[in-house]
Amino acid sequence: MTAPVSFFIFAVLFATARRGSSIQCQTCFYLNGTCVEPVEPCEPVFDACISVVIEAKSSVWKVRSTNNQCTTRKKCTPGPIFRDLENGYQEVGNSICCTTDGCNVATPAIPKRDEVLNGLRCPFCNAEGFDTCKEEVISCKGSATHCFTRRAGDKTVTTINDVTTTTYEITQKGCATESFCANAADAGLIFSGNITLWGAPEVICRAAYSGGTNIGSDSTMLYLHILAGLLMTKSFHHCFF
Repeated sequence: MTAPVSFFIFAVLFATARRGSSIQCQTCFYLNGTCVEPVEPCEPVFDACISVVIEAKSSVWKVRSTNNQCTTRKKCTPGPIFRDLENGYQEVGNSICCTTDGCNVATPAIPKRDEVLNGLRCPFCNAEGFDTCKEEVISCKGSATHCFTRRAGDKTVTTINDVTTTTYEITQKGCATESFCANAADAGLIFSGNITLWGAPEVICRAAYSGGTNIGSDSTMLYLHILAGLLMTKSFHHCFF
């Protein structure tokens, strides 16, 4: 057997073995639909599958997004996703992490909200169209034990009298669950009153504080979901609502 032929056979066997050792996940993104795509081998850097379903609703409309992806065990944070804004707007969802082939095909069930106050508080605001975010304080409910800040859309920097202000199309703050903090970008859509945005936002979370605790004393955890945005871009090659 000649050297080139031997090398070719080795390369084929290596590629096959490498692909066979990769976890296989369903990869898709849908709005108000169900993923039907077959499972596919993930890249070797991934060792888990994730499925995130988030239902954003107000008193007059409701939109559900489903995002199934390859992921890593380290990045994946399962659990209920809750977030509230004014005027009856809320996000409710769920995420699952799993490590067997095709395990993210089943869509997670939307959990029931826990409306019991948990004694924690967070700053709250919802600014649209580059308005200034005027913070208030709200009481958290159920498993919402984190304070979040979510920024999305185009950024504008203005300087007046040597004071620089940075604003975004949407800035939101409030109470949220740990799973929301980890998976907020995976919804793919950001709704806020009259504005709807695509893409992966910046999400900052920290532990919520009790009534007598200074809000500035909490440690901050930063989740920049650049990877989520890249994965979503890849998803649109597989499916589009």
